[in-house]
Amino acid sequence: MKNKITALLNVHILSIIVVIIVIASCDSKNFVDKFLPGIPSIFLVHMIIVWTGAFDKALIVPEWYLSSMIICMLFMVPIFILSTKKLKGIYSTLILICIIALIAIITGLATKWAFNENIIYDIRAWGEMSIGMLSYYLSICLKKKSFGNCSIILFKIFEIIGYVVPVILGVIPINKNYEVYLMMVTMVFVFFAVTFTFAEKGNVIKSQKVNYVFGYLGAISLAIYLFHPVLITLIDYLDKDMPRWEKYVIVFPVTLILAFLYRIIADFLNKKIKESKEKKENKENKKEIEKKKEDINEENQKDKQNADNNIGSNENLV
Repeated sequence: MKNKITALLNVHILSIIVVIIVIASCDSKNFVDKFLPGIPSIFLVHMIIVWTGAFDKALIVPEWYLSSMIICMLFMVPIFILSTKKLKGIYSTLILICIIALIAIITGLATKWAFNENIIYDIRAWGEMSIGMLSYYLSICLKKKSFGNCSIILFKIFEIIGYVVPVILGVIPINKNYEVYLMMVTMVFVFFAVTFTFAEKGNVIKSQKVNYVFGYLGAISLAIYLFHPVLITLIDYLDKDMPRWEKYVIVFPVTLILAFLYRIIADFLNKKIKESKEKKENKENKKEIEKKKEDINEENQKDKQNADNNIGSNENLV
């Protein structure tokens, strides 16, 4: 967990520094007006400010999910830990889903369903994490059960459909008014696809090379997630009238390249830091060993000297 948090903060800090440089270089006149409201986003706490438009004022807008995730986990983790002392994990997850549903209903009734944008995304983050946990526990249940060939074939078909449909929906042009419904449909498809995958009832990829590629893409996914909005910000300053499709054609490959480079550099630095720590530890261990040897030699010399003194005193007595 410590390594994951460190990796997250490293990418976040780097992205924030770069986007600040971009804004300062390309829009120096409005820099202060854009920087000051974005200060909470530097510390990933902007999604807790539910009474303002902190979502749009963040220096990197897609970081709303990281902020919402951290804020929600402050409540979700204690509730889950306490409930699992008496209940199974799947029931604790259902409790989390019920809690956020209740919060959404109460907030909706209190505001006449005019949700603040931050509250919407905080509810979404809580809900998505809870759904992910539910998928995990369902996959455990499915994994323990055996199914016939027909069922396994259906699982594999549904798994493929579950991954393909969201990609298609994300590419085709859809009216913005239907985005909420689009996200709900996407969540349902991904939920079942991920459940079948982790239950090992779907399509199992046995090739180590293919698994390594997907694993590596997962390792750089955070960098891709945070680097692409920085590139979009830069392009928007350089050419405001650039068509969206041209922007994506540029951003997609450049983001991948930057993410790969970041990963290579990060791995190299981590390796050097690890080697430096090991060298330091070895030196300290060597010093301790030498010190122990010196202490042993001193004790041996003292024992020898005491023995010589005893022999001398005995000779004098004789």
